[in-house]
Amino acid sequence: MKDRKPTFAGVAGKVFDCACRIVLECDSGRVTLDDALDGVPTEFRRTVEHLLFTFFRQRRIVENILKQFIKKSPAPEVMILLALAAVQTRFQHGIAPESAVNVAVDAAKKFHADKFVNALLRNFLRTEFPAGSSPADILPPAIFQRWKKRFDKETLKDLAGLFTAEPIFTYRILPGFQPVAESVPVQSFGETCFASAPASAVLNSETLTQGGFYIQDPATAFAVSLAADDAPRARYVLDLCAAPGGKTLMLGELCSPECNITAADINRRRQERTRKNFEVYQRNYQVITAAPEKITGKFDIIMADMPCSNTGVFRKRPDALWRFSEKHLREIVQIQHHILESAVKLLAPNGIIIVSTCSIEPEENSLLVDFLTSLNPALHCEIQQTILPSASHDGAFAARVRLAG
Repeated sequence: MKDRKPTFAGVAGKVFDCACRIVLECDSGRVTLDDALDGVPTEFRRTVEHLLFTFFRQRRIVENILKQFIKKSPAPEVMILLALAAVQTRFQHGIAPESAVNVAVDAAKKFHADKFVNALLRNFLRTEFPAGSSPADILPPAIFQRWKKRFDKETLKDLAGLFTAEPIFTYRILPGFQPVAESVPVQSFGETCFASAPASAVLNSETLTQGGFYIQDPATAFAVSLAADDAPRARYVLDLCAAPGGKTLMLGELCSPECNITAADINRRRQERTRKNFEVYQRNYQVITAAPEKITGKFDIIMADMPCSNTGVFRKRPDALWRFSEKHLREIVQIQHHILESAVKLLAPNGIIIVSTCSIEPEENSLLVDFLTSLNPALHCEIQQTILPSASHDGAFAARVRLAG
């Protein structure tokens, strides 16, 4: 028997095949979109990336339209294929709608669903796209049910609008350097300087290669700003979840040259990137790969920028809201508790722990601080704040907790 010729031909087919696979992986909870994209071939990574970011932002809307024409729910793989193709026809300019349908129909042959997919997508093309969709029609169901209990209607509408919009490109300008010509200043937190500009202008600038810029969101500076008063006199500083080193670099700028700074993380691969970042920015910080409970010593400042649900950074990680579940949140909180239990043992008298997440959920923020202060009666919270996402920055939370002594 002769081998069947592959049904996917050309770049369009490869892009679509790759995108379908990644959505299935993200939906399973096995991987984040950022991690999945690391394995995409360089020649079409940018195209896959743009398609998937648009897909997760518009998924709820296009799936609601498609379901109008579906009497019996198809297999998950077919539904993902349909939704991806629908996003391509409506939001992608690099491929004609008819071509996108043809690629999807070709892909559906492996599931014996090509006629079904062809009919559904033709109906979709003839359907008028809804204007002014409500948060319920935009946000993933699990996060919508949670947020409608927490936020007023106007805030919820703003968050939903941000979810579907492509964020501006922001970067940090290090001391002694000037922004690129096309830059516009954006809101910052603390003394750090951030700007917005076309990505190409920043990524192709000599200043970036010289270590004068760092690609970063302004909200990341809030946690570091809470250490500004303690940093100049700190002798030992630890970043517990450091990779890829962005907050460590900012924190180091506040410290004296004699300060000993350690960047720790459990992910060896990501720590290699941390090392490279420190080399580019000429920082002689210690980089270790270790779980918090394996670290020894006493530190004046501990940055606990912890793994979280990422609900505050959905502008740049739209898959986070689709991966959210109450069960997953409880699992993450347990990890955060473990990290803080280790952090307390490493804190020097009168030292501070900066609790930081990129979540806007109380369980990972104010309630997490309550847990931390319950570990030792000498611990007290001096300041805490949740920052909601906006058009110019992501959401974030940070608190400064001090050990009396």
